[in-house]
Amino acid sequence: MRFLLAAVAVVLGMTSCDEFKSFMDNPVNSHLEISETTVTMLNGTTYDLKVTTLSDQPITFTSSDEKVVTVSAQGVVEAVGVGTATVTVSVAGNDISAASTKEVAVEVLPAMKDALENGAKIGFAFNLNGVDVEYLFQNQEGEFVEIPQNQMQQGAPRRAVVESQLIPVLIYDKTSNTLILTINQQVDEEMSLVLMVIFNLNDNTIQIIPGNPLTKVLNFKVRIGNVEVTASLKKKEVAPTGISLNKSELELVVDQPEALVAYVEPLDATDKSVTWTSDKPEVATVDANGKVTAIAAGEANITAQIGQFSATCKVTVAPAVNPNAYLAWNGKQKKLVATAIPEGATKVTSSTTTWSAGTYVVEGQVDIDGTIELSGAVELIIKDGAKLTVYGQIDGGTNKLYIYGQAGMSGELVVNNSDDNAISDLSTLEVHSAKVKATSSCDYHGGIVSIVAFNVYDGSVEAKGTAANGYGIHLNEGGSMNIYGGEVKAEGKGDNALCCYGIMCDNSKEKTSVTVHGGKLWAGCAGNKALYSNITLAIDKSPSFNVEIECSSDNSNWKGTVGTPDSKYVRVGY
Repeated sequence: MRFLLAAVAVVLGMTSCDEFKSFMDNPVNSHLEISETTVTMLNGTTYDLKVTTLSDQPITFTSSDEKVVTVSAQGVVEAVGVGTATVTVSVAGNDISAASTKEVAVEVLPAMKDALENGAKIGFAFNLNGVDVEYLFQNQEGEFVEIPQNQMQQGAPRRAVVESQLIPVLIYDKTSNTLILTINQQVDEEMSLVLMVIFNLNDNTIQIIPGNPLTKVLNFKVRIGNVEVTASLKKKEVAPTGISLNKSELELVVDQPEALVAYVEPLDATDKSVTWTSDKPEVATVDANGKVTAIAAGEANITAQIGQFSATCKVTVAPAVNPNAYLAWNGKQKKLVATAIPEGATKVTSSTTTWSAGTYVVEGQVDIDGTIELSGAVELIIKDGAKLTVYGQIDGGTNKLYIYGQAGMSGELVVNNSDDNAISDLSTLEVHSAKVKATSSCDYHGGIVSIVAFNVYDGSVEAKGTAANGYGIHLNEGGSMNIYGGEVKAEGKGDNALCCYGIMCDNSKEKTSVTVHGGKLWAGCAGNKALYSNITLAIDKSPSFNVEIECSSDNSNWKGTVGTPDSKYVRVGY
């Protein structure tokens, strides 16, 4: 201790024994600090006192009236009765610091339910779609009445000015001991729900139910009298009721991958975490996202499970196919089948810019700078690992173009055009088992344009218009798009009502149809709409393809819809 005191004297800058003796006769204060000197509580609630001190001695807490408040050794104050009391916080002194004491005045108001019944005011404050909104109510003869702004006391919550008239109503449900706040909006003499808030007084939890899925509520606060109530947000839990797969049977060849899609019901289920397993991983494996890879010849069952619900797909794996074969859709069998590449097929090179009727094969990396012109029906086979990049346009000349890949579905066609459309003017465009990316960066042009019949059987298609005003896919008057598998993405840009769409068509009386039989479709345009008004979107549902059309205004919050949606973003099968 002698050495400790000497060290303290040095730290405090004492240079003589007289100064040190004076310090010992008058030790410094312990610097006891507390977070609040006055606290208002509701009966039945607790408050945690925050105490700091420089002393190494224990801190003690005492209550002047334990019928009003009790206090634990850790400084947790519990309101047990209505009234006032004083909590004393003390710390003992030691050789270098004096004892210190602080007092906290505590007022305990009736419990929330009792306070409201006795006329205490209750205020709600929150941010509604970017606007700060506040309401104040008071129980008057058993009913909660909103207190107008001009009757609010200074410091009480005030409602922000909003463009449209919002009408709040607060009721108390005695059976469940909950407060229910509904906010309605009057539109053309009719009322529509904007927001419902359920405040459970038993556990101080809040459940927010928006009238529209796009409604956003932030920073929700509740005040009883002058006491802010700590309330936790309680999300509505929606349990899954079932699960299905996009395919019940799958035929693959060794090394061929294919993605299964699990559909959890209902669409708004809180937890959509699906567990994937294979009963014979030596035949076929599956990853956490449902991607199946064929390993060896045989049969395996791939199961997707959520909770007590599961769905299974039977996978049949055939031996590896001939490397000189491609995959094409067989309409009778409703699947891709291996087909031999015909002898005499033309090998595509950088100078192959005029394609007459026949079969063309892409091997390795091939770049073509300029326009490719079709003068007849063309079958384009892109081998696994190969890539054809066109810096210009594929001009179909109203002919037909069939694009195929192999078992690995890794063959890729990329078309980028800065002066015109990327792929255009085809009576038929089919993608069977390859990757196709078509992008136009020319204003008022698109990725895949002027197509009469567009069919996608597997693989992927991505079409974009990236200029200030552009579109993803354009279908001719009365044309059609059918998706049987794979994934199609069409993205437009800009806000021009004539051309800025994910998928558009000619403005005529004859409708243009987009039908999803399987696989996935995503279309969007942030500045305008996903689909032109003359397009009808439909789903060919089946037991293995039971999905809904979903729409969104921000490509983040999605909701199911019936019919063709009039929104910025649309998707099917995700």
